[in-house]
Amino acid sequence: MKTVTRTLLALSISFCLSLVLAQEDKRSPELKEQTIKTKHKLIIDNSAHNYTATAGTIILKDKKQNPLASIFYVAYTLDDSTANRPVTFAFNGGPGAASLGLNLGILGPKRVEMSKNGDLLPPPYHLVDNIYSVLPNTDLVFIDPVGTGFSVADKSITEEAFYGIDEDMQATAEFIRLYLSKNNRFNSPKLIIGESYGGFRACVVTSFLQNEYNVYINGIMLISPFTNDILTWDSPGNELPYMTILPFYTATAWFHNKLNDDLMPDLFSTIKKSEAFAQNELALAIIKGNNLSQTELDNLAVRLSELTGLDVEYLKSKNLRISTKMFYDKLLEKDGLRMGRYDSRLTRPINPTDNWTSDALYDPSITIMDGPYSTTFYQYLKTDLNYLDERQYITFNSSISAHWKSGRFEGRPIYLGEDISRALIKNPFLKIFVAAAYYDGATPFSVTTYCFDHIQFEENTKDNVTIKYYEAGHMMYIDQTQLQKLSEDLNQFIKLSY
Repeated sequence: MKTVTRTLLALSISFCLSLVLAQEDKRSPELKEQTIKTKHKLIIDNSAHNYTATAGTIILKDKKQNPLASIFYVAYTLDDSTANRPVTFAFNGGPGAASLGLNLGILGPKRVEMSKNGDLLPPPYHLVDNIYSVLPNTDLVFIDPVGTGFSVADKSITEEAFYGIDEDMQATAEFIRLYLSKNNRFNSPKLIIGESYGGFRACVVTSFLQNEYNVYINGIMLISPFTNDILTWDSPGNELPYMTILPFYTATAWFHNKLNDDLMPDLFSTIKKSEAFAQNELALAIIKGNNLSQTELDNLAVRLSELTGLDVEYLKSKNLRISTKMFYDKLLEKDGLRMGRYDSRLTRPINPTDNWTSDALYDPSITIMDGPYSTTFYQYLKTDLNYLDERQYITFNSSISAHWKSGRFEGRPIYLGEDISRALIKNPFLKIFVAAAYYDGATPFSVTTYCFDHIQFEENTKDNVTIKYYEAGHMMYIDQTQLQKLSEDLNQFIKLSY
C-alpha cells in the first residue's frame, strides 16, 4: 500500500506550494450553499462569446439530509446555453490537487500567460484571454474535491472520510448529479475530463454514474492519465516497467541529444524502433532472466544503450533493467543537470541534497507552474469572479495521498481499464479521448499505450477510443504550440461525442 500511495502522489498535477491549514481553521461553523455569478465576454477569431461565470458551493448530504461536505466549483456557461448544450465536468489529479490547472491552463476562458515554449516568466504573473478555450463548444464545471480549494467536510466528519478511491468517486458523482439537477442539465450531452489521477477518476466516476444513477456520459477526456500502477511500480519482481517505460527514455534521450546520429533525424521513427525493441528483444531477454547468455547480454546492452543514451557497461551491470530513478540519475549526470519528472525536457543544476522522487523543490517541471498558477488564481477569484472568501485556497493538499485508501483495489493493481470496460458495456456510445505526452515521466506515454492495448473491449467499442500524442510534458498545455494542438483535438472530440 505504501508503494501505491507513493505512485499516486507521483502522478499528481504539480501544484505543490500550499500547506494544508489546520482543520479547525479552514472549516466554516456551518456549511452553506452559495453561488456568485458574474458576466464576461471571450473573443475568439473575432467572434464574441458572452458567458456567465459562477463560483460557488454545493452541499453533499446523506440520506437523512445531514450535511456531509461543501464542494467548491467554478462554472462557465454561455449566455445562450440551452438544456441541450454540452456540459463538461473537469478536475485535476493527485489525489490532492484542486482544479485550477485545467481551468487556467487549457479549458477555461482565461489562461496563465507563459512564454511561447512554456518557460517561466518573472513575477508578477498575469492571466490573458484564452483563445484556445473549449467554452464555445461546451459549458464547463471545475470541481475541487474535499480537502482542496475551498472544499471541506462538515465539522462532524473528518476529511479523511473522503480520502479514498471509492469515497472520492462517490462524492464526485454525487456532486455531478446535484449540479445537473439544480441547473436543469440532465438532458444535456455530458462529458468528463480529468488530468493525471483525474483521468482515472473520470473513468471510475463515469462507470459509477451510469451504473448507480443511470446518468449516461457522452465522452470522457483523459489528459496525461494515470492508468495502471503495476506498469510503473518500481518493485522487486515486477519487470513490466522495464519494457513499458523504455520508449519514454528514448524520447527523452533524443530531446537531450544523447542518441547516436542515426537515431536523431526523426523522433517518431526512433520511438517506433524503441517500441519494437521493447516488445520483442528486450521482452524476451527479461523473460529469460538468468538463462540469458553472456553474448546475448552484451549485444542487447549495446542496443539498449543506443536507445537510452546510457553507458553499455552500466546497463550490463544492471542486467538490462532500468528503473526510472536510474535513468533520471544517469542521463544528464555528466552535464551536472537534473531533469523534471513531469517534463523531462526541463532541467536545473543537480543539488547534493536533491531527491527527484519526492522533493518538489528541485523539480523544474513543478516549480515552473507553482507560482504563476496559484497567485493568478487567488487574484482571479477576487477580482474577476467576485468570490471574497478569505480562507486559503488549497491548490495541493499533500496529506490526502498519505491517507488515501485503495478500496476495491486493495491488494491489487489500481487500473482504469476495468471501469472503462464496464462503462462501455453499459453505454456502447461512450467516446474516450486520451492525450499522452512524449516527455511525461509521471505517466509515460508508452505506459498509456500499453494499458489501452490490453483493455478488454466488447464488440467494436475499441474504436470508441482515440489516443493523441504531444511533444510536451505532463502539463502539455504550458507549451503554446502543443496547447493549440490539444485545443483543436479536444474541440473536435467534443463535437463528435454527441
